[in-house]
Amino acid sequence: MLDRSQDLERVALIEALNVMDPALGRSLDPITELAAFTFGTPIALISIVDADTQQFISRVGLALERTDRHHSICSCALQSAGILQISDLRNDPRFRDNPIVSGPERMRFYAGAPLVTRNGIALGTLCLMDREPRLLSSDEQRQLQTLARIVMNQMELTMSVGRREPISGLPNRQQFQADLS
Repeated sequence: MLDRSQDLERVALIEALNVMDPALGRSLDPITELAAFTFGTPIALISIVDADTQQFISRVGLALERTDRHHSICSCALQSAGILQISDLRNDPRFRDNPIVSGPERMRFYAGAPLVTRNGIALGTLCLMDREPRLLSSDEQRQLQTLARIVMNQMELTMSVGRREPISGLPNRQQFQADLS
């Protein structure tokens, strides 16, 4: 479990980077679609876990846009160094009563790779879900981690557009104002 100061820092970074921007989610949709296709799962999500909720900024195969953080499987994945994989959520005591498992969605499989910034702060996950139990091979786990790094690179690139001087790469006035606030 993250301590309170680490979690406050993480949530402040989420707000500063404006990762809940719908335009960012749309720019990540092709990666989410690629993840679902690559792994043959009906559901792929890019989630950001803030103070109270988990928001799916890009999603394939799931109508939900957000869940309560308390019910977020991705919150557990934020704390793992690699992939959090649960082959059958109904058999895991942490999640068997979770509404996404016991409710109408009936999720069984989960695999999530943390989305980690360059300074080591996990903002959310790239995750896969299925209504059937399954397991990712070690090669598939590496591919999921690679896609998670691509998501973070795209997020950082999108966020830096218009906030850096093109020649020097140094932050510009817009970035200074964003950092100041």
